[in-house]
Amino acid sequence: MVTKAQTWAPGHYTDAQGKQYAGIIRSSPGGKGPFEGEGYIEFKDSEKGEVIPLSTSDLRSFVVGQDSFVVAKAPAGGKWSKLQTDFVRVVMNEEVKLYSLRVADGSPASYKGSGKTHKISNTARLLLGGYRADPNSAIAQNPTLTKDGLVKNAPNYTVPTAPTTYKTGPTNRGSNYKKSYYYGIGPNDLTYITDENFNDAIKATMQASPKVADYIIGNRFGLDNIEELIAYFNKEKAKSN
Repeated sequence: MVTKAQTWAPGHYTDAQGKQYAGIIRSSPGGKGPFEGEGYIEFKDSEKGEVIPLSTSDLRSFVVGQDSFVVAKAPAGGKWSKLQTDFVRVVMNEEVKLYSLRVADGSPASYKGSGKTHKISNTARLLLGGYRADPNSAIAQNPTLTKDGLVKNAPNYTVPTAPTTYKTGPTNRGSNYKKSYYYGIGPNDLTYITDENFNDAIKATMQASPKVADYIIGNRFGLDNIEELIAYFNKEKAKSN
């Protein structure tokens, strides 16, 4: 079976000096990367091109499809990938941003090697110089959310004519988690989001739509619903603009 982590997709990366390169990227190759303690991706300039592993020290960011990832240092607390630096997905690109830790196959990337690679020499390393809601995220079994991520009884919500089916989704809690979420002004200023600081995270990241933030905080929403709440925030912000 070919998993999402094993597939290639069009994208581009920005190297440590700010230069951009387009091609195809395997964002979660799995296995041990070229440098200890660093996450990595694999890049090819074409379908038949040479596979090049790029470590976090080589990059500032990369984009695959509609997903943007930036290099982040391990925060002081919270779940992490056991690497010193790794990539986090930019879930909300606001003044205070919301991120999720990159995952492979529904679990933190395991980093074991993949395929034939060309290791970048130290000399070459010196020379190298939105938001969107996750379509794969499950809808939490919550009667206050619709299948498309809108919040029932919120402003501008229209009751659907057909019943909606809900599925239980992954959470940010416990050992059996699929994603870890963080917020901060940048990727090196991350605070792990928990049940206890969930409201603080909503207030900070949703400052652009305080009514949305107040509605979320005033109702019984939490980490189970975070991707759907982000979609709701984004729609309401778009309407106000």
